Amino acid sequence: MQVTPELIRKYHLGQCTPEEEYAVQQWLAGEGDDDAPSYLQGSERQAKQSRIWNGLRGSYEHQRGSGHAGRSLSFWKWSRIAASVTILLGMSWLGYRWFGGRNDALHITSVHFQEVRTAFGEKKKFYLPDSSLVYLNAGSHLRFPDHFTDTCRSIYLTGEAFFEISKDPSRPFTIHTKNTETRVLGTVFNLKAYPGEATELVVTEGKVRFGQEEKQVVLTANQLASFDSASGALSHHNVYAGAYAGWKQNRLTFRDTRLSEIAVMLERWYGIKVEIRKQALKTVIFTGTYENPSLQTIVNDMASAMKFTYTQQGKQLIIQ
Repeated sequence: MQVTPELIRKYHLGQCTPEEEYAVQQWLAGEGDDDAPSYLQGSERQAKQSRIWNGLRGSYEHQRGSGHAGRSLSFWKWSRIAASVTILLGMSWLGYRWFGGRNDALHITSVHFQEVRTAFGEKKKFYLPDSSLVYLNAGSHLRFPDHFTDTCRSIYLTGEAFFEISKDPSRPFTIHTKNTETRVLGTVFNLKAYPGEATELVVTEGKVRFGQEEKQVVLTANQLASFDSASGALSHHNVYAGAYAGWKQNRLTFRDTRLSEIAVMLERWYGIKVEIRKQALKTVIFTGTYENPSLQTIVNDMASAMKFTYTQQGKQLIIQ
């Protein structure tokens, strides 16, 4: 893939596809710059860099004036990143390409992505290219490159997964969800990011940074963090981590969980459709833990505790 001026602008505005974002991150980390000319040094290098950043800032101001929402990664953070030696050389080379009379783009190694999906009622266990272990829960989707670079490891999650990340201090591991980023070096944790729900991280072992660019927390073992995209609230507290990843061993746990939320969990777990016909029942809470449970066992227990009746017609469960 080519890193072009337009692609840099798209990255800044948060408009890149996963492949484009990965390519830019790879380039920013220093990949693909082996052909940078050695003679771009001293005052010439500084002049080239100044021109490229002035160009980018002009583009940034134009986009901001047009009402486009930008990435949480600010222009000034880009400037700080550019101060590092690796990025300085990279930007000098880009300045050479853009303003030195050449219009051809900078080429980097092509990146191919793999996808693993689970249907409702299905779970999968597999390894990533760096030997990190992943358990993917029902109704989830994980997207990752067929190989990681020498400087970073980035993947994209929708749904829920339990990770055992291979330790590699030289290559931080980042998990992107729709609203958050989770950054680790090597640890064990559960991350849940289903559409329409709060993003939740529970750490079993190690240390994890979680949140957004401007709002983050660092968690250690037996801590939970939750991000609500609707309100922008980020909270965290202590928990027993073992209670949050039991789904790997077919253990289903409810902790003061509303029936409306349980219905969604049952749909994912058993691949069924649940309809709650009495509005008042949706907010009633239930607590219980089940090992390899049958749907009938769980529903019978809830019906007894919540005083409702139910019928099941094939793949549809009706509660009333």
